[in-house]
Amino acid sequence: MNLVKTPDNQVAIAAAGAVEPLVALLKTGSEKAKVLAAGALMNLVKNPDNQVAIVEAGAIEPLVALLKTDRESAKVIAAFVLGHLACDPGNRGAIAAAGAVEPLVALLKTGNDNVKARAACALMNLACDPDNQVAIAAAGAVKPLIALLKTGSESAKENAAGVLCNLALNNDNRVAIARAGAVEPLIALLETGSEKVKKHAAGALALLADSPGNQGAIVEAGAIEPLVALLETGSEEVKMNAARALALLARNNDANKVAIAAAGGIRPLVALLETGSEEVKKNAARALALL
Repeated sequence: MNLVKTPDNQVAIAAAGAVEPLVALLKTGSEKAKVLAAGALMNLVKNPDNQVAIVEAGAIEPLVALLKTDRESAKVIAAFVLGHLACDPGNRGAIAAAGAVEPLVALLKTGNDNVKARAACALMNLACDPDNQVAIAAAGAVKPLIALLKTGSESAKENAAGVLCNLALNNDNRVAIARAGAVEPLIALLETGSEKVKKHAAGALALLADSPGNQGAIVEAGAIEPLVALLETGSEEVKMNAARALALLARNNDANKVAIAAAGGIRPLVALLETGSEEVKKNAARALALL
């Protein structure tokens, strides 16, 4: 697998015709051979052109089967490859149709930290598809994802928040995610998480706030002050999501408008009109318009 780790070699190995025999080994080889073949694909899949070849060679179904083996290393590799393949919108339906959702959700509960993080990453990419948002929630993903927000590794927290953010693009999921107890741990991550964690947590809260029934619970759980703080201290993506969350909390809610102003939200929102990226400026302007 070491040869496959450089970008030039990834191209050369695929060009030499390695993908099809690797996938064949993934289907019919011994358990050890399957893991080694998947490991080679794990490095090849980092190249977008190779992703097409891997899918065309029929890798999805044997990778899904590998998620169900007893080897932790095999599960990590399979979830990694499927997660990268799911970066392509055209693959998301095929991966779900091959039965990937349920074993990936199961790994959120039973895998080691690395397995959980990789499974969540794959689900995050799959959840960009509207049909998959429904399927992932129906498979019982919400509660184990919330558990990862509290106890997972930093990468698991990042990916779990990302999955919840994408699941919350669905109206029904917004209600279910809030009811399952996601609001408080998401707010906690606004203060304690890495920048990537904060980005996903603020994004998830923004989408949850898009459901009027969630606005009160989000504010009561203490979201406003950390969101206001992120307007000044976060990365551009964090600032954008924080401004968006505040805008949606303020929409048609007079009490929240007063609370955001009282927390000092107006000054940093105005400042972002001058210093932020175009997306940040747009969301800051929206928040100010709704205040």
